[in-house]
Amino acid sequence: MKRLLVSLLILTIMTSAVSCGLNASPSDVKTVDTMTDKVFNALNVPADFPKNCYIQYEYTIGSSKQTAVFAESEKGVYILSGKEDILLMKSDDASGYLAYTKDADGVFKLSDTSRKIHRNYIDEYLTTFAEFCYAHKESKNAVKTSEITVCGRTCDKYTEKISSEGAEYEKIYAVDKETGICLSFSFTGDDLYTTADYEFTCTKFQTADIQLPKYE
Repeated sequence: MKRLLVSLLILTIMTSAVSCGLNASPSDVKTVDTMTDKVFNALNVPADFPKNCYIQYEYTIGSSKQTAVFAESEKGVYILSGKEDILLMKSDDASGYLAYTKDADGVFKLSDTSRKIHRNYIDEYLTTFAEFCYAHKESKNAVKTSEITVCGRTCDKYTEKISSEGAEYEKIYAVDKETGICLSFSFTGDDLYTTADYEFTCTKFQTADIQLPKYE
């Protein structure tokens, strides 16, 4: 649970770096999991993660509500995390990605034609975003209880009830039967790291005909 909460903070930090138009080499970009001091990399994402997808989560920590998106097509990548809204389109020479950010009118426009974003930034964000997608893998004792529908998709429902040092809490996961991706999670009660209720739900899930936002 602590790892997932830390990852939510990392999402905003990472997208802020990309939106500033940083042009670093792969070795310059490191996102650290503070629980294990392990440097994240794209190898943490399962090989069967959809190559083309549009996945959107709405998540709540206590009274704070946020949105996180990862979308990728053959042309580029769209990232939304909190207030950061970034469109990365492959450059014509395939040397990197051109960053488009929203102007005052909400239109995606090219930030800087001279700067290109390395794929490493995208992989780092995806690795952290995948903490949503595979949140159920943190649980060792969740039990399948039924089938439910989330975002129009059939999911297996898993429940884990835990009592520890007088505290009672419950975790509920909904795992997509086709892809094995977690589409919803709820956590109520208390644990060693937080007293806030926490939950997320997938509100958009596509693996074909991906349409990235329009840009100028």
